[in-house]
Amino acid sequence: MAFGMIEVAGVQVDTDRIADHNLRVLVQRALGHIFSNELSAVVSNYVRDKANGADREAWAQEHTADLEKVRSEFIEGKLDQLYNGRLGERRGRAVTVDPFEAEVDRITTIEVKQILTSILKSAGVSRPSSVVAKYAEDEEAEFNLPDGSTVTLAGLKAKWIDSADVSGLFGKAGTQNRPRIERLARRNIEERKEKAGKKAEVAKAGLAGFGL
Repeated sequence: MAFGMIEVAGVQVDTDRIADHNLRVLVQRALGHIFSNELSAVVSNYVRDKANGADREAWAQEHTADLEKVRSEFIEGKLDQLYNGRLGERRGRAVTVDPFEAEVDRITTIEVKQILTSILKSAGVSRPSSVVAKYAEDEEAEFNLPDGSTVTLAGLKAKWIDSADVSGLFGKAGTQNRPRIERLARRNIEERKEKAGKKAEVAKAGLAGFGL
């Protein structure tokens, strides 16, 4: 099977020269990413939306049939795309407007990007922060780690928010990330509201000085 020249991350690759065994490995990695990272992100987002602020783990345990349906639909849809030449098509996503969820997502993104940057820096990769920033432009874009594994920012975020920070990079080692990140999100939102209120008072005082 030949694909000719393709461009990946700015690198021209002659796929006709790739050994069959290596093509098989590449396909396995790509499929592993789809049915592991992407599937995990889809399920995690579904639980987040349906739990609506309640304990997500408890909600998930009570709705295993719903989650199995989500998994099955995702797998069937991806297989259909793979077998019928439509891979890459995406369904429209609802825009998240809830300030709290948006702030939780923002913090999670920052932390995962810090982790990726630290991993690349330890591996001796040049300008690791720039490399991470480039791939973070598309959360579904595949990201190759030094150990050969392939991940996406969306998949890592989904795993990070519902796991514990065993490294202690963002606080006490072993602390569950979701409660910590949600506390930080609430604090940030309150601080912004407070600053906005102070700015409004200053503006009001300034207008009063002109008799307005």
